Amino acid sequence: MKINPRVIYLSIVFTFLVAMVSNVAVADTLGAGKLTKVASNVASDSHPVWSPNGKEILFAKGAGSYAANLYKVSSDGSGEKKLASDTGTDGYAWSPDGSKISYYYNTDEMGPGTYSVYLMNANGTKKTQLLDPVYNLFFYTYTWFPSGSKIAYVSGVDNMGSLYEINSDGSNNHEIDVYVNGAIAVSPDSSKILCTNWDWEYPTEIYVQSLNQNSGYYLTNGSILQQTQSWQPEVWSPDGKKIVYYLDENGKSDIYTIKIDGTGKTQLTSDSAYDYSPIFSPDGKKIVYMSDKSGNEDIWVMDADGKNKVQLTTDLARDSYPEWSPDGKKIAFYSERGGDRGIYTLTLENGNKPVAAFSASPTSGNMPLKVKFTDKSSNVPTSWKWNFGDGKTSTLKSPAYTYNKAGKYTVSLTVKNSAGISTKTIKNCITVNAAPVKPVASFSASPTSGKTPLKVQFTDKSTGLPTSWKWSFGDGTYSTAKSPAHTYSKAGKYTVSLTVKNAKGSSTKIISGYITVSKK
Repeated sequence: MKINPRVIYLSIVFTFLVAMVSNVAVADTLGAGKLTKVASNVASDSHPVWSPNGKEILFAKGAGSYAANLYKVSSDGSGEKKLASDTGTDGYAWSPDGSKISYYYNTDEMGPGTYSVYLMNANGTKKTQLLDPVYNLFFYTYTWFPSGSKIAYVSGVDNMGSLYEINSDGSNNHEIDVYVNGAIAVSPDSSKILCTNWDWEYPTEIYVQSLNQNSGYYLTNGSILQQTQSWQPEVWSPDGKKIVYYLDENGKSDIYTIKIDGTGKTQLTSDSAYDYSPIFSPDGKKIVYMSDKSGNEDIWVMDADGKNKVQLTTDLARDSYPEWSPDGKKIAFYSERGGDRGIYTLTLENGNKPVAAFSASPTSGNMPLKVKFTDKSSNVPTSWKWNFGDGKTSTLKSPAYTYNKAGKYTVSLTVKNSAGISTKTIKNCITVNAAPVKPVASFSASPTSGKTPLKVQFTDKSTGLPTSWKWSFGDGTYSTAKSPAHTYSKAGKYTVSLTVKNAKGSSTKIISGYITVSKK
């Protein structure tokens, strides 16, 4: 069986920015304790894939011509466990919720190179065949939908293939009328699939297939990486509006982005190096990729607009197929350093000073008032300190806090990382009102005597936070304003009353003969 290198599996997430002394720099995060070998490396290990919760890593061990063995290991290097034998050397993935693992199984039912797709529980139990075996397989790619309810796959021999969908329980297996013979990737909203077609003599082409309308169109020439973790953006931007890809031309490869409608094509790399395997970060602000710019195949990262290119690994050995942990704090990759292929994780440090920002909800209400504070700081802070304005503090990232006294509170958040510190303060951020009690009506008026027409300003002075008011001015007229003005047009003595209400009850204040009006 011959596997096209363009359809080798890779998945990356990334939320990291290192400090730079120029537009191209070498990251200084490979010091002692930063690089960790997490697999035993008694055989050739390759193609790490993080679990959705970032606690475990899948990898292939002992890769041969047709098959390997599938293992998983905790991200700290402990608990290495064999899950299945005779699996593909890549092509395994976690379900989006992390409860299942899909993988190729080399059955040899019809000879070497006979593969089918299986599912098993994340602990390696209950192995179930999902797809029928295919002999003389030229390509066989698949990806989960972000919901985890379906799988899209491509199957074909002799450079001919089609796109299919199947429910993850094995039901409703059906063909989508699309010719595909390469990598595929489902959009974040599951409405579209990127499909690639390639030929030995012609450039690889990228197509967009709309699943809602059952229609598709040519997008551009280029190659994408096969999607293994559809719960991360990978080749799609998180909003689904553009993709990142690489294009081989003139003996070199460069990286591009393009909007999904075909506009806005942007070249991000333009040097003599072979730059390939680009993947968006989860927030869409960064792209991680492979490059031989320094003479070896190393892992690099850049901003999504192509600026601030940073070399992450430097070793004479080849560092390959990086995959970022879901929290963006580590990167897993396999490397030939040490004389044989092994799985490594690299703990990354943020090189930019954080910028503190936060939101709160609700920002006002009656006591006791429970407020949810949400950290919105940028540049990956590593510690947080909240001051809630009443003498209390918290070091949680996004705490909830209850105010038990009425008042206005100024809130501040201080965030730190290895590059610096930042504080955000919002004056009178939270307003806490006293708990409602039955109101007690009270009011004043000015003036209380005079000649017709006499305009009087009435002022509510009730306690207990009333929510409604009803005034009787003694001349047969009324008002529901809180502090109304009223004009008396006839001489006489007038008794005034005010009735106030809230959720706890009502109260009435009456002042007999309060207003005296004489003739002009």
